[in-house]
Amino acid sequence: RMFSKYSKSEHFMTMFTLIYDEETNVLQYSSAGHEPSLLYHSGEDKFTLLETKGAAIGFFANASYETKTIQLSEGDIVVLYTDGLIEDRQQLEDDLLKDLMDTIRNSDLSLPADTLSKQFISEVEKQRLGNIHDDRTVIVLKA
Repeated sequence: RMFSKYSKSEHFMTMFTLIYDEETNVLQYSSAGHEPSLLYHSGEDKFTLLETKGAAIGFFANASYETKTIQLSEGDIVVLYTDGLIEDRQQLEDDLLKDLMDTIRNSDLSLPADTLSKQFISEVEKQRLGNIHDDRTVIVLKA
């Protein structure tokens, strides 16, 4: 409501929030029009898209946002990223998202989270065909 009140009507912002309990490995998350985050289940070698319903902030003054909860297992990796990482005007987003998934799957996941985030950006950017037009941010959470 504050964003809508104090910004121009054509302005909006996306956001992905999460609350992680390190003691129980429970993750709560919610999205406001943001790209889905990735959960890599390393023990099963599979991905889950973390997504919820909710418009970008600023579109509707009284919007409501869905929150979901998931139990993480030891070794799971959560990857939050901005759309600039998978945007390429000469390539499909699905292809760059697949490249990100392949990079995660083939990485040494014992590395520190900050090292992994830099590695993920670097590897996906190698697959780009076009120029970068947006920010590229990756945050890695290790369970």
